[in-house]
Amino acid sequence: MNNIIKISWRNLLRYTRRTLLTSSLIAVGVALVIIFGGIGASFKDEVIGTITNSNLGEIGRASCRERV
Repeated sequence: MNNIIKISWRNLLRYTRRTLLTSSLIAVGVALVIIFGGIGASFKDEVIGTITNSNLGEIGRASCRERV
């Protein structure tokens, strides 16, 4: 196990450009998932708020209460 760690660490240091590119793309991907997840949740809340505050009356409010 110790030998595998040594080999992997040596390869990471040997190919620095590939390592930096891969790690930066992973970080950008994770950030985009977090950002778009928040945007999607915000959009969902906005749509629910718009439906419940519209002129549908009790129909819109009843359908949202059933989900909760």
